[in-house]
Amino acid sequence: MANEHPITTRVADHVGGLFRVMIRECGSALTRAPELVHLAHYSHGLHNFSVDRLGGEERRRDEFVALGRTLSLRHAAFERAVLDVRTGLLVRVVVQSEEGAAICASVQPGDLLVGVVLAPVDADEPPGTSSVQSADIAVATLANRLRAHLRQASYNPGGWETADGSEPLIGAAVHPHLLVRVPGARGVKRAAELVDGALRDRELHFVAYQVDGQIAVSGDTFAAPELDAFFTQIAVDARRRFYLSLSRELAASATSLSRVMTPVPGGRMLRFVLDVEQGAIYYYRLDAGRYLIGVTLDQSRVMHADLHMAALIRQVCADGG
Repeated sequence: MANEHPITTRVADHVGGLFRVMIRECGSALTRAPELVHLAHYSHGLHNFSVDRLGGEERRRDEFVALGRTLSLRHAAFERAVLDVRTGLLVRVVVQSEEGAAICASVQPGDLLVGVVLAPVDADEPPGTSSVQSADIAVATLANRLRAHLRQASYNPGGWETADGSEPLIGAAVHPHLLVRVPGARGVKRAAELVDGALRDRELHFVAYQVDGQIAVSGDTFAAPELDAFFTQIAVDARRRFYLSLSRELAASATSLSRVMTPVPGGRMLRFVLDVEQGAIYYYRLDAGRYLIGVTLDQSRVMHADLHMAALIRQVCADGG
């Protein structure tokens, strides 16, 4: 197993002594988080250094460095895509396949950490291997530590810092704005029921069910009075249109990210998360041609909303829909 190897540090020629504190912090994080096998730092796509437990596996080390470089560039592209919806910078990206995950966290604009964990998905609880969650927390914690060195406040990536001390933004039962857009789509009736129920649970503020390239069902709670503060710069209808358009584009992004993840065995991508300063966007694969997309606007509840997406996936699969 890779985790039995001592930590190896690789430093790019251009780095010199500028990153010594970061390298030390990353090495300590790898020691504290046995789930992580590789951790690297990039500036605008340029690899600065990496620490790992890969021993003499030079080819795999090169593959993971290349994975991180590509993901850091995709991070920049995703950030440009989501800025128009006025939810802030992209602070974290998680890409999970059947056999592992890559976790990308922002230290400051342009400077990113990318961690790799190898952990098969528990089929009974997607995406929920404890190893992936532990690695996710470790990378987020490290990003916060590095931001503290810059005298910057935490982005609270993953919402991990507030997971135990917050309540949903919407405080009472809501009546979602729900539309069945393609009545004849596979599983659409049950999907509409489940999307409605998921929105009434108040953690998710937008959910879409996509089938064969079409948004078959969409729903949101954007009109809830408790969300008014999120619409001072963008109207409800404009935000709704944005997430519908983004939902259609995410399937292509998922295909591209699957190729990025080829160094992690298992290939097929199951889930990715775009975590912004105000909430997160979740993409979950159901089966060939079918996906669920979810959004929360509440950064303090990003982890909770992710768990609700996983529960929604389990319901759809359990129903055979």
